[in-house]
Amino acid sequence: MREVEILLPEEVYRLGQQVEGHVLIRCDDDFECNAIHITLLGKEKTHVTIHMGKVTVVYTDEVDHIDEQYEFSGSTRIPSGEHRYEFKFTLPSEAPGSYKGAHGAITYTLEAKVEVSWARDPKCKMELQVYSGSTQDAQESTSKSDIAEDEGIIIFRVECEKDIVELGKPFRCRAFIDQVVNIRGVRAELVHIEFVEPDGYKATTRKSKVEYYIEDEDLRRDTWVEIDLQTGIEMPLSFKTSLIDSSYVLKVTLDIPRRLDTVIEIPITVLSGTPAKDTADEDSFW
Repeated sequence: MREVEILLPEEVYRLGQQVEGHVLIRCDDDFECNAIHITLLGKEKTHVTIHMGKVTVVYTDEVDHIDEQYEFSGSTRIPSGEHRYEFKFTLPSEAPGSYKGAHGAITYTLEAKVEVSWARDPKCKMELQVYSGSTQDAQESTSKSDIAEDEGIIIFRVECEKDIVELGKPFRCRAFIDQVVNIRGVRAELVHIEFVEPDGYKATTRKSKVEYYIEDEDLRRDTWVEIDLQTGIEMPLSFKTSLIDSSYVLKVTLDIPRRLDTVIEIPITVLSGTPAKDTADEDSFW
């Protein structure tokens, strides 16, 4: 038996924070190895799949945010039993946090390995959840509003007092619908938009993260309708790197029967709140 395990005191880390832990090696027989080391790798990847008839081409791009290795030992003999090796890394403060989307991903991984000649290398790999921390102090929130018209008449208004929301807190907006508009109801959403362009091939993915619907019978047409959209700490943040643009819009829709819906979209910024144990988006990447 030859086993390798990585032991960490925390489940979530902030950019700029030190990652301290132990590598635990267990073996029931003495054995020779060439090296014992652990690697911290932070990688950002994007991909776009293009189908051209029977041919499928995948365009990718990637960049490393950190690639550091700590060597515990060179060639040595490991005696039977259990052995601990301490390590310490510092996460880059200027890198983006963990992210997983439809066409882009930012991952941080630790891999401990015991290199053995003429045998399978015992190793352990684990992913770190890296939290970007709050940048709210560096951004100024402003009020936003927009209108929709029908033949020059304003039929629909949307306002939000702030265009910045911290994850875990509600985003508040309000809507005013003209008396003459025939609707089934009003739908308000926070829509996440991911844009990537590996090797010049663009892909934009839109996904509603929070949704609230009000039936027409529950609406008052002579006053503003107040709407609270509760954000979750697992939602991706607004950010932009050289490979991935992650952004949001407030989308408010008049659900109109037998004709095209009327839509108002207002860009907003989503910033970090309390770190989650798993900040990965539910979309799969590869």
